[in-house]
Amino acid sequence: MQHTLKLTLRNESSQSPLHLSSLAPKDGWISPPPHHLDSGDAASCAITTTSELAITLRYGTHHIGIHLGNGTFGCDPGDARVERQKLDGHSAELTLVLS
Repeated sequence: MQHTLKLTLRNESSQSPLHLSSLAPKDGWISPPPHHLDSGDAASCAITTTSELAITLRYGTHHIGIHLGNGTFGCDPGDARVERQKLDGHSAELTLVLS
């Protein structure tokens, strides 16, 4: 069974762009997370897996943890704000606002 995550990140900081400083896993992305997110910009990425998956991302001081698999979906957004979160069968969507 395949599980798909669509993640949208939006930088609402009025002062600075954000840079991806760490990412795990690095492989397996249908469309990878952006390495650079300008102030006011948003970008989406997606990953598909056939097993459980733990994802970690760091943009500046924002550390984000996501778990997907076996019909469950969890997110530890750190200091990012969850704007939208949806689980529909084996598909999950998450929108995070970084400020």
